[in-house]
Amino acid sequence: MATTETAPVREHETPVVGGTDPNINAHAKATGQTIYADDIHLPRMLIGRFLRSPYRHARILRVDASKAAALPGVLGGLAGKDLLPLILANAGRLTKFGA
Repeated sequence: MATTETAPVREHETPVVGGTDPNINAHAKATGQTIYADDIHLPRMLIGRFLRSPYRHARILRVDASKAAALPGVLGGLAGKDLLPLILANAGRLTKFGA
């Protein structure tokens, strides 16, 4: 019965499978110097927020957004009933990716 021997792996060599590559961004990420998409603020940029119901499968009968609209910096709001006319108005322009 033949036995196969494998060459010893030197400590400075890293195998391709199961090995690690040096993370060149590690220092910048650990020190907070990395800029992420959420850190970018452009002139006249709007920020959107979603508020979901805390109740699963609940039927939402009405939405009172008056408190949110009164907050400084709020320019407007959308509810589910506002989205259907927008979808129907743009139905001709909506396409699937790759079509």
